[in-house]
Amino acid sequence: MESFLRLLPLLLVWLPLRAQAATIPKADLEGDVTNSINGRPVAGARIRIQLSNREPVYIRADEHGHFRLADLNPGFYDLSVDSPGYLRAEHVSVNLTIPRPGRGSGLIVSPPPKGPKARVTTTIDDNGAPHGRITVPLLAYAAIAGKVIDPYGMPAAQTTMQLLSGGPPSMPAAAFSSASPIRQVGTDDKGEYRIGSLEPGTYYLLASRVPSFGIWEQTFRPTYYGEAVDIAAAKRLVVGPGDRITADIQIVRKAGMHVAGRLIEPAGAVPAGARIDTVVTLTPDHSRMLNLASPFARSQDEDYRIDEVLPGKYLLTAVSRNISADPFGANQNPIFGMIREIEVGDTDMDRVDLELRPIRDLTGRVTFDKGCEAIPMRVQILGLASFTPGQSETTTDEDGNFVLHAVPPGRYMVSAYPDSEMLRGTIPSVISMRQGQRDLPENAFDAPWTGDDPLEIVLGCKAQTGAPSAPAPRRPQ
Repeated sequence: MESFLRLLPLLLVWLPLRAQAATIPKADLEGDVTNSINGRPVAGARIRIQLSNREPVYIRADEHGHFRLADLNPGFYDLSVDSPGYLRAEHVSVNLTIPRPGRGSGLIVSPPPKGPKARVTTTIDDNGAPHGRITVPLLAYAAIAGKVIDPYGMPAAQTTMQLLSGGPPSMPAAAFSSASPIRQVGTDDKGEYRIGSLEPGTYYLLASRVPSFGIWEQTFRPTYYGEAVDIAAAKRLVVGPGDRITADIQIVRKAGMHVAGRLIEPAGAVPAGARIDTVVTLTPDHSRMLNLASPFARSQDEDYRIDEVLPGKYLLTAVSRNISADPFGANQNPIFGMIREIEVGDTDMDRVDLELRPIRDLTGRVTFDKGCEAIPMRVQILGLASFTPGQSETTTDEDGNFVLHAVPPGRYMVSAYPDSEMLRGTIPSVISMRQGQRDLPENAFDAPWTGDDPLEIVLGCKAQTGAPSAPAPRRPQ
């Protein structure tokens, strides 16, 4: 009895709390998964629902596309839906909280979903329990499949298939600013490929050589669907929801010209005892594809020659390395190079001499437009026709100054984003970019460059939503 009397005060506190907890109402959610085009139910769709950081719960819709989740703890739930043949619906946050004064309820979407939007309604019954009702429309994805054969009619195994979304790209710098996604797959041993999970849209398809895979002859050309070697002559693939399109390609065989000349090293730039190896590459200036099997040459003397070059405009890039310390490894020191635009016609070019320049650090300064708050920024460069490693990003100091060390030869696009983790979801717009008295159109520059003027970047306040590191996966190979 004495021990019971000692516990009685605790029981008097615990019992009301337990009774109160037992009265907390539960939530439930039911919904339907439908085809966004015809409204028909999607049977057997998988639903994933998660409360905060707890383990997610998975259920399947029935044969009518209907599902129901009962006995849920009130809160904000993240819901996603997927089904074979459909693009995934995700990042839908459903508010199943118990209403409080000043708090709303309903649907919250963050970030905005791709494709059709889900519709949510929330009601509260007389006992205060939240009831959610959701309709999730799924968009049937498209697929492009086919076979690639070489000029002899044999299956082109291990061919790189690249898909470009949108219209033909223009200059490389302009291509950097495009948001069009690039998809890439390889052909199998029968020369067959398939690219699935495509949103409706207009696409171009390119077959090109796998790097270091040697079944392509020099005269075999990267070929667009429509048997074209230029995207301007390629056939577009217009894809609708749920379409299954067959696109076969036969690789084009076409002879070209040669480009040759002398490699002129900068006076006094070669270290004593150095062994110099130079790679000269031509990159078509009208394409943003990842691998165009670009023609190239290697030279360890003063002459170079690139054969079988088709007529057109190119970026010609040369990189010289000191390979004396590591002739066969990756630890080779790039010391000079160059980049220039050339146009190849219908005749051979024998006197394209290349004046190489030392590789240098890039110095610059970031300033802000009127009314913008000056904050530390990360400056990032992304290279086209860049073939050697180098520092690709850095942070500005308190005055906006920055240095990027040993920037290799290439054409680069510049982006800048806040260094603070709290602001990483925004990218301030680049208003202008200059070097000395020269404006740099399309916010791009070539390295190495002449003169000692720093790169001047002016940023605006208006931020663009997006991940600042997004360009990195598109780095040209």
